[in-house]
Amino acid sequence: MRIIRREFVAATVAAVALVLSSAPARAANVVVNSLSVAGWFGGNEGPSGSSGTVDFVPGPGVAPLGGGSARLTVDGTGRASFGTALYKGTLLAAISQLEFGAWVASTGNPEAPSLQFDVDYNATDANTAYQGRLVFIPALPPLETWVTFDGLAGTWWATGAPGNVPCSQATPCTWAQVLANFPNAAIRNDPSQGGNLLLRLGGPITGGASVNVDAVAITASAVATTFDFEPGVSVNPTVAVAGTPVTVRAYGFKPNSTVKSFYYVNGTSGKRVLLCSALASATGVFVCTVPLPTGALAGSPGVHGVVIQGQPRVKLQTQFILNP
Repeated sequence: MRIIRREFVAATVAAVALVLSSAPARAANVVVNSLSVAGWFGGNEGPSGSSGTVDFVPGPGVAPLGGGSARLTVDGTGRASFGTALYKGTLLAAISQLEFGAWVASTGNPEAPSLQFDVDYNATDANTAYQGRLVFIPALPPLETWVTFDGLAGTWWATGAPGNVPCSQATPCTWAQVLANFPNAAIRNDPSQGGNLLLRLGGPITGGASVNVDAVAITASAVATTFDFEPGVSVNPTVAVAGTPVTVRAYGFKPNSTVKSFYYVNGTSGKRVLLCSALASATGVFVCTVPLPTGALAGSPGVHGVVIQGQPRVKLQTQFILNP
C-alpha cells in the first residue's frame, strides 16, 4: 500500500492561480527551468532524513521537447514531488487532455512516476477541506527510453473519502467512471493549502529510483498548454529550516570558469547573502552544497530567492521556502 502524505509543505505558500477561459485558445508551449511558488515547485514528501529531489537537467537521450527535462530522484524512503497549483479549482469535466512524457532510469528499483492531484469531490459546495488525492500510476514502461502516458486513458484511485469507495486502489476507476460518480469534482481550490497537480516518485521504493519527466500537456476549458522542462537551476531541498545544508545545481556557464556568486536573497529584508563561489565543470555545470544562513540573515519563514551568477553573463534564479 502506497502512503501519500496529506499535505505538501510547499503548497502552504500561496500560488498564483491560472485564469482559465471557456473560449478556445491556441496551444501554448511554456518553458520551465527553475522552481517557483507561482509556477512549478519541487520537494520531498518523505519522512525527515529521507531524500527526494527535483532537478532540471539535460536529456536524457533525446527529450520530447528541447534538450532537457525535470529529474525526480529518491532514496529508499524519499518521495519526490514536482507540481503546480496553476490548475487549482479546475473542474475535472473541463479537462480533455492530461499527458506527460517519462524516462525511467534502470538504476535502483525502477518505477514509473505517478500523476496525482488534490481533489474536491463537489466544487459547488463550500467545503474545501482536504479530501485526499486522485492517483494515476502507469505500468512500468521500457527502461531508458521516452514514453508518453495518457492519464485520461488510464485508471485512477482515491486516497480518501468519498472517492475511495467506488475508486479504491484495489478497484481503480477510469476517468469516465470518476466523472460519472463525481460530476462536480475539481482540483481542490483552498486559499491556504492550494490545489496541487503533481508528478511524484516514491511510496517508498526500496533501493531508491530516478525518473525524468517532460512535455506535460494539459488542456482545460479548451486552453491547451504544454510545459517544457529545460536545464536551468534547482536547489535541494527546496523547503527546510535555517542552517540546513542545501545543494544548488545550475547549467549554462562557461566551462571551467569561476561562478562568481551563489546568493541567498532574504525575502524579508531583500539583502543578499553570499553563500558560495566555485568552478563550473568542463560541461558548464555549477554544483555547490552549503548550509543556509541562520538568524537575521535567514529572515522570516516564507519564500526567499536564490541567485547564481557567472560567465558568460549568466544569471539564474529560483526560490526557496524557509520553514519555521
